[in-house]
Amino acid sequence: MTIGNKRTLWKEALQNDLEHQPLTRAKHSLEVTLAGHTALPGIFSSGRDGSIPVAEDKEQEQPLPHPNNPCVRPKITHRWNLSVEEAQQLQRQLSALVVEQDLLPDPVRWVAGADVHPVGKEHVQAVVCLLSFPDLELVEQVRAVVPVSFPYVPGLLAFRECPAVLSAFEQLQHTPDLALFDAQGRAHPRHFGLASHMGVLLDLPSIGCAKSRLYGHAPEPPDTPGATTPLRDPVDGRVLGMVVRTKQGAPPLYVSIGHKVSLETAVAFVLKCLKPNERIPEPLRLAHHYARQRNTKHQPPPTQQGTLF
Repeated sequence: MTIGNKRTLWKEALQNDLEHQPLTRAKHSLEVTLAGHTALPGIFSSGRDGSIPVAEDKEQEQPLPHPNNPCVRPKITHRWNLSVEEAQQLQRQLSALVVEQDLLPDPVRWVAGADVHPVGKEHVQAVVCLLSFPDLELVEQVRAVVPVSFPYVPGLLAFRECPAVLSAFEQLQHTPDLALFDAQGRAHPRHFGLASHMGVLLDLPSIGCAKSRLYGHAPEPPDTPGATTPLRDPVDGRVLGMVVRTKQGAPPLYVSIGHKVSLETAVAFVLKCLKPNERIPEPLRLAHHYARQRNTKHQPPPTQQGTLF
């Protein structure tokens, strides 16, 4: 199948979803969300009443890393082997848990970048690179290769790639203060792309920083580094994200809230994570490079942007 045919099928599938699955405008309240979860029995791994299982909030020192006691672990879990309809409904429900205000540590010291690449036809490899901030030096690099258990469906990429990304995050020896994902956050038909999905499950401040548009309308920003234009929902006109020019003469990035950050802060961190003459923030640039490798123990990639993207 040619790339053109794939894009045509993708657009038709997305349009069909928008026509037959209207967006749910759920309020950001735990009560509404918990009530909604009872409609999907058995999806969440615990909570007999259908509520979301949330880890206890205990004030204690962070334990030393251990293979059976990772620094980063999901606070919410659910099954991944869902039908398309169940997955879409779950996205609408979990979308109500996204926090669009800044709840980041002060100062931010560790920034993670995550990317996923296929390994053959039946597996995907997720790589998470952890960098110090603001000097952007590589501190950790971890990966996970996981069998694919969900088909490719437009708008449901998280159900195909999140299991591998979660497995990689659990191998980190440091807890990120913030994570960037080569994926959408709020700029999604159900306002819950992979960046939001991961942020909510891990209870981690997260940013969607995609190289292409999935959903929404926006004019092209000026060809000046740092220039932005709002990405708007075609249904109600709300701002879903920002189209950000990170490098002169290069295509812009599509930045959106993942979880626990404001849109203004998300754009600011994307720009602060850029190295000179680069289009992609350094945590994602490195993660992209290593995700394409079978063995992640390689020398750092060259800094010339055109060699990677």
